[in-house]
Amino acid sequence: MFPVRANIARLWIEAGFEVGLGGIKHIKLFNTPVDDYIANVEKNEQVAKELLGDQGLPLRYFSYPYLNTGKSVEDRAEVEGWLASRGYTSVKYTIDNQEWMYSYAYDMARNDNDVNTMKEIRTAYMAYITKMFDHFEAYSADMFGRHIAQTMVLTPSRLVTDTGDEFFGMVTKRGYSFVTIDEAQKDPAYKTPEDLVTEAGISWFERWMITQKRLLREEPNVDAYVWRTWEARSGKYKN
Repeated sequence: MFPVRANIARLWIEAGFEVGLGGIKHIKLFNTPVDDYIANVEKNEQVAKELLGDQGLPLRYFSYPYLNTGKSVEDRAEVEGWLASRGYTSVKYTIDNQEWMYSYAYDMARNDNDVNTMKEIRTAYMAYITKMFDHFEAYSADMFGRHIAQTMVLTPSRLVTDTGDEFFGMVTKRGYSFVTIDEAQKDPAYKTPEDLVTEAGISWFERWMITQKRLLREEPNVDAYVWRTWEARSGKYKN
């Protein structure tokens, strides 16, 4: 897996985009000792700096793997303190989704040379991701009475690439333009308190809602055949 990730990072850097950190292994803080978790991020930092060399923008951002911020507020505070000491800002994602399930099913169909299923998955994915925008925009209206600056999780995948025109067309029609993480997280909404402790990885809208003891909205479902493909061919499901 690592050489593929490294190649993607190089392409990203060469295109002039900024890269951030996760971990050399994709692990949850919830079930990892803080020292081990930080060591895992440090290894990713070393690799990222080697890839960057003298080109590209400096490392500034950290994304919690699985959007999981640990089993206690103390663990999270320790990690956040370490990040701040290195000049990193953690990213708070407002639009979460299960795109990676669609991407996996799409790759399986491609491996099977099943062109018709690939087309069906592209269509289903765009319908699903549009519903997810509706879903989280409704949270924005409920909580803040306006459309806040959004951040979104997407994995680098063939599906995301093949639906790029449709996806960016959709978000543009919804009135979005693209800004830096810094600019997005300057929105006052991102200062909303939350102290959620859970093994689940969920969006910050949901974190804010749970902290305020408000009911969550019912999330749009992943298409059943996409879910079945994931369960049947990928091994056990992990959120």
